[in-house]
Amino acid sequence: MSQQVMKQEWDARAQEPSTLYLDNRARSEEEFRALGEADARMILADVEADLSPEARVLEIGCGVGRILEHMARRFREAWGVDVSPEMIRRGRERLSGLDHVRFVETGGSDLAGVPDAYFDFCYSYFTFRHLTEHRFTEAYVREAFRVLRPGGILKIEANGVYATNPFRAFYDGQANSWQGVRFTMSEIVRVVEAAGFQMIAAYHPRAGQQALATDAVHEDVERQRRLWVVARKDDGMDEWEAVCHAAGRALGRTVPAGSGVLLPEYELETHLALAGASGVNFIYLAAPEDEAGAVDWLEGHRAAGGEFLLLSRYGQWWLEVYPGLAAHLGARYRVAHESAEYVIFDLREGA
Repeated sequence: MSQQVMKQEWDARAQEPSTLYLDNRARSEEEFRALGEADARMILADVEADLSPEARVLEIGCGVGRILEHMARRFREAWGVDVSPEMIRRGRERLSGLDHVRFVETGGSDLAGVPDAYFDFCYSYFTFRHLTEHRFTEAYVREAFRVLRPGGILKIEANGVYATNPFRAFYDGQANSWQGVRFTMSEIVRVVEAAGFQMIAAYHPRAGQQALATDAVHEDVERQRRLWVVARKDDGMDEWEAVCHAAGRALGRTVPAGSGVLLPEYELETHLALAGASGVNFIYLAAPEDEAGAVDWLEGHRAAGGEFLLLSRYGQWWLEVYPGLAAHLGARYRVAHESAEYVIFDLREGA
């Protein structure tokens, strides 16, 4: 089936009064919106720690913005693409009050009109189940790689099938724009890796999760059809950038917004903010004058608002040059987060 036929069929469905082709689980506008919020939470469940509120997100197959609406309430920008001009028209109308949402009509396997290396997260739910040829899925994945920034995350749901399913050839032979082609887990992983992504996870939902059927046999069939893939665009960062990126993400996850973070390495500040630590207040520290005054120096800065101390791999020489300071930190304060790239001390009383 051609992309043009798919476009025509989905545009015709979009114009029907029923919600069947928007979300066949919903029986009212309230249910429709509630299911959109629930699906947004589900999609973000295993990637949200890597996304800051400043992230830009893109949905492939956004429809009328059922999920996009709830992503827009979480992130700086939310874009949606869809093959149906009627879906796009209705989506713009529904979400006209959200000025950081953008809708783009596409051809059916491309992301034309979407900028290169712009997004932090690209996701798709339900849409790939309806693609009529494997090459359309492959094209979308390559396009997702193009529009994601280095380090950006891809999470898509493909139409799955177990490798041992004897009806696999039958399913693909009967594919149409409602029941699309299917992939085994190894097949979709190869598609994602061939586009240049680094795999993070590939899985079928657990029993009972996202299933629409009630009996065990049909539930297993539903689980087969829900094949999720999570991957990251290779960021190509050098060693310095990798350290900053890891530390910034850790700060964004572990330090409450608005906290004062003591930072001996002022040149890291911009990189840390871009990597996810934009919600904290950095307080630059010059090195203590001598070993004898290092502890008083730290406590003075802590009393002035320093709630955490970050030392990257490049700044941990402080703990060697000022052994008394290292002993004081180790004895009095908890390590909030630590890796080979950084250590974050929690300087709050009673923490």
